[in-house]
Amino acid sequence: MPLDVKFVYLEAPFLTPLAYPSSENCAMRSVATTIALLLFSLPRVLTQGASDQDLYDFSWITKWSAIGDSYAAGIGAGNSYSIGSPSSASLDCSRYDGAYPNLINLQLGTDPESIDFMFSACSGAVTSEVITQAKNLTIDQQMITISSGGNDAGLTDIINDCVYTYKAALSGDCTASLEKAQSIMESDEFASKLDELLSIAKSKLADNGTM
Repeated sequence: MPLDVKFVYLEAPFLTPLAYPSSENCAMRSVATTIALLLFSLPRVLTQGASDQDLYDFSWITKWSAIGDSYAAGIGAGNSYSIGSPSSASLDCSRYDGAYPNLINLQLGTDPESIDFMFSACSGAVTSEVITQAKNLTIDQQMITISSGGNDAGLTDIINDCVYTYKAALSGDCTASLEKAQSIMESDEFASKLDELLSIAKSKLADNGTM
């Protein structure tokens, strides 16, 4: 059954084109742009039949959650996040206070202390682990943000092999890494896991919930 879900879209009009040292890395531009959109964008909720509604007014959100991988955990961004979760858990997951979910939480237009915010994203998580995060959410979530799939597709290898080559002589071939990632993303197994993740997350939403 098709998922009837409202999605949070991201806008980043200030982004500039990203340059890479060789034509071999052209495919990485879409990957890097996606990362930039996730990390530096302003959230916008698309509403239906409410043209007079302020699309940037999120004061109605009092309970929401952020699940996912390092995109959401914000690895290395600021200081270790500890509000609402044990410090040890944030350290284990490299969860930081400069991560986009926490920045969103600070911009919702209400007192952050009055918001029931669950920050479960964990660096290195693959989709099956993000599914577990979704299962652990409480019900009646007004908003859930999700970041998943990069670790399944070997994004770390792509970043190394196509951009930084921090493994030096041990770095792999960029084209091979991209082809492997493409194969994984086009597989039925990958699609099935994402469908399961969205279905479980949807089951945790309130009637007016947004993903």
